[in-house]
Amino acid sequence: MSFIVTPPFPDYVSGHSTFSGAAATVLELFYGTEDLPFTIGSDFLPGVYRSFPTCLDAAEEAAVSRLYGGIHFRSANDDGLEAGISIGEWTGTGYLLPKGNRSR
Repeated sequence: MSFIVTPPFPDYVSGHSTFSGAAATVLELFYGTEDLPFTIGSDFLPGVYRSFPTCLDAAEEAAVSRLYGGIHFRSANDDGLEAGISIGEWTGTGYLLPKGNRSR
C-alpha cells in the first residue's frame, strides 16, 4: 500500500533514482573518496534529520523512498540507480578532469 498518492507518470525508469545515483558518484569522484558523511534536514518535517555515511547511502535511500511512495517498482529504482552511477562515472571520467595549466 502506497504512503502517498501515486503520480500519473511512467514507472520505468526512476528519474529520482537516476539523478541521485549520478550525483552521489560525481561527488565521490570529485572529492576522491566515498567517505563524505553528512546530515540533512527536511523543509516538510521541521526538526527531522537524516545522517548518511556516504553519498551513495543517501542515493539508495532516495531510490527506495520512491518504492515506499508507490511511485515505482523496485526494478525501476534499482535500474535507475545503476544507470545514474554509470552516468556519474562517465561524467566524472570524461568531464571532471584536472585543468592542468589552463587559466580557466
